[in-house]
Amino acid sequence: MQVPEKIKRAFRDRAAGKEMTQQRNHTFAMEAKGRLQDADQEPGRMERRCKALLKTDRQMIESMATGRESIQGATTDFLGVSFLERARLAARAVARVASRDGDGFGSGFMVAPGLFLTNNHVLPDMAAAKDALIEFDYELDVNDQPKRITRFELDPKKFFITSAESKFDFTIVAVGERVGRGPALSSYGHVPLLGTGDKHVIGEWVNIVQHPDADLKQITIRENLLVSRLEHVLHYRADTMPGSSGSPVFNDQWEAIALHHYGEPFRQKGRKGRDLNEGIRVSAIVKALKDENLKPVSGSKRLLDPVVNATRGELRTDGPVQIDDGSGDGRTLRIGADGTATIILPLEISLKLPTVEMDGGSRGSDRSTGGESVTIDERYDNRDGYDPKFLKGDPIALPTMTAAMKKKVAKLLAPNTGHELKYAHFSVVMNAQRRMAFFTATNINGKLWKQMSRDGVPGGGEATEKWFQDPRIAEEDQCEQPMYDGQPKYPLRFDRGHLVRREYPNWGTAAVAKRANADTFHFTNCTPQAAVFNQSAKHWQGIENYVIRNAEEGDEKVSVFVGPVFNSKDPEWKGVRVPRKFWKILVRKVDGELRATGFLADQTEQMEPALDAAEDFDTMSDSVAMRQCRITEIERLSKLKFGTLRTHDTFDSGGESVREKGAVTRAIASFRDVRL
Repeated sequence: MQVPEKIKRAFRDRAAGKEMTQQRNHTFAMEAKGRLQDADQEPGRMERRCKALLKTDRQMIESMATGRESIQGATTDFLGVSFLERARLAARAVARVASRDGDGFGSGFMVAPGLFLTNNHVLPDMAAAKDALIEFDYELDVNDQPKRITRFELDPKKFFITSAESKFDFTIVAVGERVGRGPALSSYGHVPLLGTGDKHVIGEWVNIVQHPDADLKQITIRENLLVSRLEHVLHYRADTMPGSSGSPVFNDQWEAIALHHYGEPFRQKGRKGRDLNEGIRVSAIVKALKDENLKPVSGSKRLLDPVVNATRGELRTDGPVQIDDGSGDGRTLRIGADGTATIILPLEISLKLPTVEMDGGSRGSDRSTGGESVTIDERYDNRDGYDPKFLKGDPIALPTMTAAMKKKVAKLLAPNTGHELKYAHFSVVMNAQRRMAFFTATNINGKLWKQMSRDGVPGGGEATEKWFQDPRIAEEDQCEQPMYDGQPKYPLRFDRGHLVRREYPNWGTAAVAKRANADTFHFTNCTPQAAVFNQSAKHWQGIENYVIRNAEEGDEKVSVFVGPVFNSKDPEWKGVRVPRKFWKILVRKVDGELRATGFLADQTEQMEPALDAAEDFDTMSDSVAMRQCRITEIERLSKLKFGTLRTHDTFDSGGESVREKGAVTRAIASFRDVRL
């Protein structure tokens, strides 16, 4: 969102003012001398800060007393590991502010049970709050996959108080009902607002948890120097973007010291240009809330008691994680910090679950099947394959091939007939000439999905999981392991890249999910992918997660088609031409309406773009070009036909700008660029 001009002008006036300029110059001088502990010149400030740190962070007070740089160097500080634990708790309370159509425009955080704080210029009035949602977990998990977002409405009728952008630029509003399924609001905790004057000194580092450009949650950590202070604002060097408005600014003990509201590059004579940011001091906000002249627009001011009377202590987690299973019968699963799982029926039954290590899972998850070795069920007649009727009411058949393509298709050996290789919840049709799939087709059921172990053996260089040939087609019609052997141990030049991602067909009963997991390790589901592409294309790999975990209320079912773009000029590697590009189509239903979304990913920059490069590839770049693509363009590139899917294409949803007219692809820099 655009910050109002009056905020920009006021910021520039303060930044250029005599008092702030003198403070900054002094701070920069002390920084250059390695004496940041002498940066704050307010009498008694350092003494108060040290007394506070004696209660919370003895390691830091020793650092400040001795001089940071003399102990830790110019840019690196030693920190206790509790710093990371506190950071995770603090970050959990931060949410993105978004419109009901999914466009983010700000950040904010919980400051008491049921109360949310952001800027006035983000939510200026009750009408704006009523039209907005707050989104928790709009971020990537430890595997760089998007988490399932939990959304809440705001309830300005219950409580709404604000201070104009020209004064303190804050709004506190009550949080309303959860939209859809997800953890209870209490599980996200809150960050207390302390009105004390001992939470910072100039020359300390600050940390900001934010949604820069209203995108995925990020953190700017350390190296963000607090450079100056006025009665109600702080100035600090840090990286922020529009959309960061409303973010909490923390000290190293993860106490909120300011509410971020603006920043821009600020040049000062003799110094490098760097973003200078401004936040409203938390102590000033608490003081304003106590002022009798500031009255709520709605609700009782007594609801602010937990905010204005907060005391120093632990970050507040308000309650255990509680998950509604969506059955509508009141059942929930609550997981406490000690690993105790409580099933509420509403009768409560508690049991202590052992810690379980698993691929991408979490402690005590009932969606894991453990870590047994991948073994193939050789009774292939028990595979259902892709189901065209998976999306109720809208049958989606397998794509049709041209006559020329049919001549290249790998035929099933006797006693089988046809060319569709059926696996658990997905199918593959092979190009015998290129020895890899023309396409794959998968059904994904988010409600019945189970977390499965990858069973990869740790090791350097070459991947060590075992892959299998499919006995239903000729060996020469599919790739095999020798193609991937003999590569440099580091970096691995070509990975065995899954077309049907390992996780996605893993649903149904435990036995079927295990079979589906193993089935994805057939060479028929494999294409050579440059290691950097395979390991860093987070948007390409995570788009199904993004859709499934954040699906509209409904069946949470998705059908996915994936394949390579075959070109006669694709470079050759060990007798096989390696595709430069891959396409993907996601099909799902929203409010009963069919929607199809196409994507194109390009690994050209990850390998030497030369014809007949033989075995002399080089990794060129770690950037992965991913684009949203019209279904008609995928049909042109792949030579496949997808029936009526082109009439349900979301490429133009949300309007089309003049410069996009006639375009067949659109660059994707983040998940919010995707039109679903």
